Amino acid sequence: MTIKSYFLSALCCIPFSIYAQQDNAKLHQLFDQYFKEGNLFNPMNATFNGVAGYNDLLPADDESFLKKKHDFYAQYLKRLKSFESLHLSKQDKISAAIMENDIESVLVLEQYHPEYLPITQFASVPSYFAMLGAGTSAQPFKTVKDYDDWLKRCGAYAHWIDVAIENMKKGIKSGYLLPKSLVIKVIPQLQALAKVDENSSFFSPIKNFPKDFSDADKKRLTEAFKESIPKNIFV
Repeated sequence: MTIKSYFLSALCCIPFSIYAQQDNAKLHQLFDQYFKEGNLFNPMNATFNGVAGYNDLLPADDESFLKKKHDFYAQYLKRLKSFESLHLSKQDKISAAIMENDIESVLVLEQYHPEYLPITQFASVPSYFAMLGAGTSAQPFKTVKDYDDWLKRCGAYAHWIDVAIENMKKGIKSGYLLPKSLVIKVIPQLQALAKVDENSSFFSPIKNFPKDFSDADKKRLTEAFKESIPKNIFV
């Protein structure tokens, strides 16, 4: 090959490399957007992952929310597919495949109405709620805002329960039920969580205020907890 041929080959490769880098950057932006926006549909997961900004949220699986959730995943799957024809790096191909599998798993699972089984023996919002509300898990209780965030999440809990009950009724009609042997074990767990008790772990955060809280904040938050917990949790 002549020097001229080498030079022409190099010119052909340069723009291809540049475009590949630009497309990869756009894909990384898609990854970031997907993770950030996805936390709105799984705010408790965000809390357990230490992602700030979602600690006050607790969406219920009503029809409106489920549609928004479906549209979110369907939209991102479509956007991800647009990168298939591009020459991506090996790492980006792996990341894209992981994201695609994550999205498709959600879209496949929704066909089986997991919202009809909101409570199980090992994993459910009530059990996670008790864990978070004790103040020794992922839900932060370091600032006044942290306490207010938890109160907002508590305020959404009663609605979550109402929607869960309606979804379980739909499950009964459709034949989506837990085995009786499991339900028998779940009932006492829920009864223990719902027991009206001043010594409940749900009151632990107001018994262990950070030292820098003012007396006024302590008083306000104590009153708010004593009103919200029995009203929204012990129902």
